[in-house]
Amino acid sequence: MAGCTVNAVRRYGAGLLALTLLSFVAAAPVAGQNHRVTLPGEGKVELPKGKRSNDDQDVRRAMTKLAACVMRFAPKRIPAYLATFPGSDKAHDAGQRMTSGTICLQSGEMTLKERVLRGAVYELSYRQKFASQAPDLAAVGSIDYSQGEPITDRTSPHIALRLMADCAVRADGSDARALLLTSVATPEEKASFAALMPHVSACIPEGKTISFSQSVLRGLIAEVLYRLSTTVPTASSAGMS
Repeated sequence: MAGCTVNAVRRYGAGLLALTLLSFVAAAPVAGQNHRVTLPGEGKVELPKGKRSNDDQDVRRAMTKLAACVMRFAPKRIPAYLATFPGSDKAHDAGQRMTSGTICLQSGEMTLKERVLRGAVYELSYRQKFASQAPDLAAVGSIDYSQGEPITDRTSPHIALRLMADCAVRADGSDARALLLTSVATPEEKASFAALMPHVSACIPEGKTISFSQSVLRGLIAEVLYRLSTTVPTASSAGMS
């Protein structure tokens, strides 16, 4: 399951979700140079030479460890990073600022996989807040996945994918949560993907085909589940409505 290709079987809404889904696929592999990430208590994590994709298991593990390190040693840098629009130049620059000059990653040691890193930060943030109990998402309203950005050919695919993930998480929150509680590149992760895929498929517009990698899907689920969970109305706010 290096990449997931889903044929839609039902229609989910209209508008953004139907826009340019085919144009958003896993990022193309880029040349690697045996870069290193310094992690406390972990020594050096080396990425082998050659082309490395976002879905490479070593890349996924390294980005997860990097996210955990930043959350431990530089947590105040995270909000500014997550406030940027996914995949944008601002997001890449914010990711560089978040990790540079820390014990986790010295400047120039590694080319960041920003999309994978973003998903890992959301995932670990979810685990940190909601590992013991999942909030009830039934009362959560719609989320603005544009993050203040205008709807353009560049932004609409990112928004559409988050609407797809939002639909899947609302339909099957338990399997979405189970996915985030698995370790990367394990049989448990594979089983969780298999359980969640029917709901993902049902949330893609009829007649559309979309290709995405495991890392992209896991990151989308992590972002959406975290944002929905942190938007759950409190008892006091519910009483005021």
